[in-house]
Amino acid sequence: MKSLIASLFVVAAFTYTDSRRAAREVADAELAFAKTSRESNTVNAFLRYLADDAIMFRQGEPVDGLTLWRGRTADSTLLNWWPVVADASESGDLGYTTGPYQFFNKRTDRVPVANGYYSTIWQRQTDGTWRIKIDLGVRLDTIRNLPRELVLASTGKVKSHSAPDIKTVERDHNANLNRKFVSFDQSALAKNFRIHRAFIGPVVNNVTAVATAEKGMSFRFEFVNGAESAARDFSYTYGKVVRKDLTGERKSNYLRVWRIENGKWKLVLDVITEG
Repeated sequence: MKSLIASLFVVAAFTYTDSRRAAREVADAELAFAKTSRESNTVNAFLRYLADDAIMFRQGEPVDGLTLWRGRTADSTLLNWWPVVADASESGDLGYTTGPYQFFNKRTDRVPVANGYYSTIWQRQTDGTWRIKIDLGVRLDTIRNLPRELVLASTGKVKSHSAPDIKTVERDHNANLNRKFVSFDQSALAKNFRIHRAFIGPVVNNVTAVATAEKGMSFRFEFVNGAESAARDFSYTYGKVVRKDLTGERKSNYLRVWRIENGKWKLVLDVITEG
């Protein structure tokens, strides 16, 4: 009964949320999360902002986020990051952020020893706060011209639609990719999209760059889970992926963010870790 009441509360509370305002809230939550990491430590930051049902990834497998971070010990390293894109559903229950991260061996260091791009799914809780549902990043050798400006990517009000549920869409999408051994299908991409790969870096609205970088590679995807917002305008999916190239086979994970565009689910963010 309590869970039913909580679910009804969520739907009722977020029926009239403005998506752009929710996107700003998600960005603010991300900034507060990063501030906690800088001022305290990364372990404390994750334990404070993870949802009770958060999903992290380890050695190609989805794992319980709280269990993973409770097993880690705080040290003198520093992980710093900031959002450059934030978006949220019209119902204000789901959102995402993405941006650069930097890892330092010591909190006093000026030069990072690792760089990359993170992507985080945020889920509003029954008390109105935003918490991390999923976090997945790609490591990069370097990041040129670090972006700082935040873009609120909200598409605004979305009309009702008859698109299939996102789990059906995801399974069909993976089946199509697996038949072709590729990592993306241009027809599934939104008008404005981001593709994040460790061996490429963040790519914005450029399928040629991704296709060129992935030449000679093959991919196989396995869907694990996903969810839609109450407004059915925003969703996320995640799963496992096996990438093959001349050096061998690597197991890793993927994360996708879908948005309704002209009545159909389209990908706005597609992430594959290095494995």
